[in-house]
Amino acid sequence: MELTPSDRILCTSQTFLERMPAGESCYWMPAAVDFPGIDGTFVDGKGDVFVLQAAITGDHSDPEDGLQRAWAAMSNSEERRWHFVFVGIDKVEADALLDVFGPRMRGLKLGGNPIDVWGCALNMY
Repeated sequence: MELTPSDRILCTSQTFLERMPAGESCYWMPAAVDFPGIDGTFVDGKGDVFVLQAAITGDHSDPEDGLQRAWAAMSNSEERRWHFVFVGIDKVEADALLDVFGPRMRGLKLGGNPIDVWGCALNMY
């Protein structure tokens, strides 16, 4: 899968998700803790939404509720392909998050459609 980066970085309320037109490309971070376990999203403008959980401290909450809330809030959510990405400081951390939350998240459906679940390592060292 090839991602096209966006130069729009937004830290706004849920209202932005509710009004986001199809084809919009941006990074979005919730301005308030209304989406438990969710640190942000990347919307690629091609119909893909990547919901992110960045766990660089080794501890993070279950993201299922936050993912459900983001899906319910986003306009045209049924027409988009949803992905969940666990971001760890390294491969060990990303794999640990996938081990803990991945099996249930892989079985989750949004609007009747399954989501893809990914792990991503920052490799800062």
